[in-house]
Amino acid sequence: MKNYLLLLLLASFSVEAQIVNIPDANFKAKLLEANDSNEIAFSETLDFIKIDINENGEIEEEEAAQVYGLNVMNSNITSLVGLEFFINLRDLACSYNPITSLDLSSFDFFSTLICDNTLVENVELSFEFNEGPYYNGNISFINNPNLTNLGLNNISSSFEVFIKDNQSLINLEINVGENIFYLEISNNVNLTNLSINNINNGVVNDFRIRDNNNLDTLNFNS
Repeated sequence: MKNYLLLLLLASFSVEAQIVNIPDANFKAKLLEANDSNEIAFSETLDFIKIDINENGEIEEEEAAQVYGLNVMNSNITSLVGLEFFINLRDLACSYNPITSLDLSSFDFFSTLICDNTLVENVELSFEFNEGPYYNGNISFINNPNLTNLGLNNISSSFEVFIKDNQSLINLEINVGENIFYLEISNNVNLTNLSINNINNGVVNDFRIRDNNNLDTLNFNS
């Protein structure tokens, strides 16, 4: 009997360990809301999907692994903790949320990142941006009033990149990969330091820098 109870306890612990901890109630509610008709989450085949497949009111690691894209915009989310368990995530739209940080350090690759009208302060993205098999992705940081430092690494393959209207942005560093279709850096009125690296090896088809009135240092590095 003792051995039987021990096995039940271990089985219960194993199931519990698979549940993703999502502290932000609004983030969790948005994920639980996802289904095949509301365009919150999509799969590897670009089909919109329900994340909570077993309908237990939790997001489990196996369920999170089925998600390749998330649209959680305008959901009053303050924290994206738990996102790291979406190990196959390639596309994220998190605009119009009062998030103060964006930690994507657990990811190696991304296709699309839309982060406009948030409260993020310092963002350093060290993974590779590439269009992949899903979308010709965009990177967008527009109108984030508290954003002061932004670093984007290895942007390549048909990206459109928008860094606009970030009133507190001071430092911006971009590492160019193979080919950027469009890059716009505009109306960041306090931008002081701008570095664009690997410019000789990469290609920027359409490049616009304008209305960054306090730009003091502009570096193009090979």
